[in-house]
Amino acid sequence: MSLTTTLFAALRAVGTTCTLAMGGVILRRQGLMTAQVSQALSKISSNLTLPCLLFASALNCDEDEKCPSMISILKDGWPMLILPFLVVGAGCLVGFVFAKISNAPSNFFMTAVAATAFANSTGLPITLLTAISTQSSTPGTDDGDDDNRDDDNKISQVSPLVYLSIYLVTYPILQWSVGAALLSPSSPVLSENEKQNSPEISQDDQAEHDIIHVQVEEEEEVSETRLSTSNYISRMTTFILEPDLPIAHIRQADENDLVQTDHPLTIAKSQRYLSTRKSIEQDVNNSEEENDDTHIHGHGGGRAAASVASKWITAIMRILPPPAMAAVLGMIIALITPVRAIFVDLRAKDYDAPMQWLFKGIKRIGDAAVPINSFILGNSLCKRFEALLDDSIAQDSIPPKVLFAVLFAKMVIMPALGAILALGLRAANILKDSAALLVTMIVTATPTANNLMVMAELAGQNKEGLASSIFTQYISAPIFLTLWLTFFLLIADGTI
Repeated sequence: MSLTTTLFAALRAVGTTCTLAMGGVILRRQGLMTAQVSQALSKISSNLTLPCLLFASALNCDEDEKCPSMISILKDGWPMLILPFLVVGAGCLVGFVFAKISNAPSNFFMTAVAATAFANSTGLPITLLTAISTQSSTPGTDDGDDDNRDDDNKISQVSPLVYLSIYLVTYPILQWSVGAALLSPSSPVLSENEKQNSPEISQDDQAEHDIIHVQVEEEEEVSETRLSTSNYISRMTTFILEPDLPIAHIRQADENDLVQTDHPLTIAKSQRYLSTRKSIEQDVNNSEEENDDTHIHGHGGGRAAASVASKWITAIMRILPPPAMAAVLGMIIALITPVRAIFVDLRAKDYDAPMQWLFKGIKRIGDAAVPINSFILGNSLCKRFEALLDDSIAQDSIPPKVLFAVLFAKMVIMPALGAILALGLRAANILKDSAALLVTMIVTATPTANNLMVMAELAGQNKEGLASSIFTQYISAPIFLTLWLTFFLLIADGTI
């Protein structure tokens, strides 16, 4: 493709994504996108539409194309399983360097590293890849004349979503292991500014300072304390095994999180915390007693076994979320040609496979993933913008130079490394398919993953600072993504 054609293809893809995101903004401004609606849409997306989309992408066979063999796809795309390790490793190194250069505050240093290492690798890449595939599959004249269609402009006979599915098999594991480790509590190393601006502490106050190390705030809530690594691991385990338990309750789950101090304000807040916790525990106990009374006849052992099995299933779904599991299931079915032929007509293409109706239904459900995820994104950005305008909301300020450093590292350096990696893999004949090369680069160019917000909150890190960083990235994303997508498409089709 020519530079002009590629640039307009990138503009159309980004424009489509922005238009879809505006739907979420409009719904929020109309009061329709409430917190409950947004949470419900998120669950629908992660548990239904995204899994259906990735499952259908693995089995799909275009009407005018020869059905690609999943064996050949995996032979060409196996590096996608290793790619997350390279991307996350490079992101950690780049994030550390730029956090040092920008002199990031101690309560945001490792958060900045994680924000650089972990990108949005599901919702936004799927939206962009879908838009790009639509544009590149019909790059001819705008009047729809098939005779003028340039088939050489098509990205690949294999859907990029298939390669993204392979990438997502290992990426979530790193996100919940390396990401959680980066955000785990540790003794902060003061930046140079903090060292210079830190007040002198008298010898008499040193012992109390070492014990308390707490900033007492005016809000009527338990003050944030330094969290021990063991308590953080406990919180993460509870979050993984108990998905329906509010994060606020998880953070109050361990009395050892309280600071042992004689400070009167801290004691008062600790007492309020203990009172609240006892009330919560009493409600839980009462609920359990009611359940025991209801199911007391012969179901005790069965309920206990079911509970253990449910927690193991929940843990697996956290580490390997439904989209990744659906992608794996789709690839397994696609590997077995007779089974795949039950769902998709592989030869005649006249849609008369025995279970083609089921596949078409799953595919239609998956088609809803892109608009739903875009609505959620638009709503989140609008919500953050409203919070920034609301002076009554306390913000943990991050120096502008730190926000700019994370922005530059995530939206400039990481995509550049992704392009270099793709060129290297193609030159070494390790990764040849243009769709796989495109996925390799796009997963490095998207803003920080929103899942880090949950980890930061559980670890007691600077959640507001992370939110500001993500918001800054998304606001600038239309410009950066347009430029990088143009460059990526030129690499993918061999022009560069």
